Amino acid sequence: MPEEYIQSEPVNPIVENLLLNSRRIFINEEITNTSSKKIIMEIQLLSSIDDAEPIYLYINSNGGCIVNGLAIIDAMDLAKAPIYTICRGAACSMGAYILMNGEDGHRYTTKNSTIMMHPASYTLADYQPFIDIAAKFNEKMDKKLAEYGARKCKKTIKDFRADIIHGIWLYGKEAVKYGCVDAVWTPTLERSIQIFDLFEENAEIGEKSGEVCMQGRDCYDNA
Repeated sequence: MPEEYIQSEPVNPIVENLLLNSRRIFINEEITNTSSKKIIMEIQLLSSIDDAEPIYLYINSNGGCIVNGLAIIDAMDLAKAPIYTICRGAACSMGAYILMNGEDGHRYTTKNSTIMMHPASYTLADYQPFIDIAAKFNEKMDKKLAEYGARKCKKTIKDFRADIIHGIWLYGKEAVKYGCVDAVWTPTLERSIQIFDLFEENAEIGEKSGEVCMQGRDCYDNA
């Protein structure tokens, strides 16, 4: 289905901003141009604000575009701040590879979450006459992801390929044992994340913004 026809439920902007200010980022949809752009911007923003405190990347996604997923992985690698990844729900396909790219020792899954990996499948729908070109591109992507997954799971490429050839599904502790995550995410870990009290600060910013609008008359309804 074309991306423009895929609609997700809107998130309350106040809730989203408060969670972002507690350094939480969420992948709760298909990995597309639009969703990857948002994730990359948030990673860069939080890393530039504080490159010492960890960023918490929660994943509940069935995957999506390989190229956009690799763009998120590149942004994670380029960020100075450590990025802890947590699967809460499902991390499938490209979502699983993003999960595996978290900070060493800080790749997590909740006990009831599902992680699924399979060989790369990339379709160049607009270039069907060039089947050979598309096939070679898919082969390169498959090799890249197999090498990446094997390295992150500390397995040989041959063994990793054999494991995922028909798709591999892992749950909670199974994923820890396999090596794609480091531990099960617990309530204690969740409660350890610092929650910033921004209500007063946000109110102050809102009041100042209102004053500027009233004095300068330089405001737009849909800005």
